[in-house]
Amino acid sequence: MTDFKKTWTRMTDTVAAMEQPDSIEMPVGFATRVVAQAFLKRQERGLLEFLLPRVLGASFFIMLLTIASSFIILDNGYEDELLLADQLTAELFLQ
Repeated sequence: MTDFKKTWTRMTDTVAAMEQPDSIEMPVGFATRVVAQAFLKRQERGLLEFLLPRVLGASFFIMLLTIASSFIILDNGYEDELLLADQLTAELFLQ
């Protein structure tokens, strides 16, 4: 046997012979340390996180312009002329 195999066998036998605890508990203050480390590290934003709010705002603005322009087109004051054209067309084709 090589020296590594002897050492490895000795270590695994020692660990197997150890008495295992019934339950494993987190150390006191572990959750606090995890939360503190999470807030300590500054999260760097990627390109998608940088552009997404701007793209969303621009698409919302375009949507509002589209809705406003459709109301302007529908309220153009030519309804009477369109109704007259519809009546004339109906009279021509229904005869």
